[in-house]
Amino acid sequence: QGERRLGHNVTVTYYAQHQLELLNPANTVLDEMVQIAPMEDLSFLRAILGRFLFSGDDVKKKVAVLSGGEKSRLALARMLIRPANFLLLDEPTSGLDPASARHMRDLVLGLRRAGRAVLVSTHNLVEAEELSDRIAVLKTDLLALDTPAMLRRRLSGARVTIEVEGD
Repeated sequence: QGERRLGHNVTVTYYAQHQLELLNPANTVLDEMVQIAPMEDLSFLRAILGRFLFSGDDVKKKVAVLSGGEKSRLALARMLIRPANFLLLDEPTSGLDPASARHMRDLVLGLRRAGRAVLVSTHNLVEAEELSDRIAVLKTDLLALDTPAMLRRRLSGARVTIEVEGD
């Protein structure tokens, strides 16, 4: 429950894990981009794909043979074909192998350096700290909101005790 009011000239785009399911397995990587932006020049679409590590013959690969990390990169490239200055990313590294997750985090950091506002939803606190200027900890309600360093300082010394019963 709440209210959302966008500021002047704010354009929003959203990335979620389910977007991988929207990719057509019969299409090539380049076909997926053309489907989103049919009026764009192919060299422009190839350039965008190159920033997501799809170069040369990679753009001719069928979606069906792509790894999970490649599909995530393609879905993010599709999302970014249209300019947006506010990105909502829901669990962008969930289910990715470590190398693909690292690359996805690097892409997010690059977007931030390019001046885009990024809101990331994640269960990975290390990732949240790496990608964020501020972290909100939620459990139905807002539990904490601060910079990663301040949250760490405030919560240092906090302990979790695990008791195991059994033989």
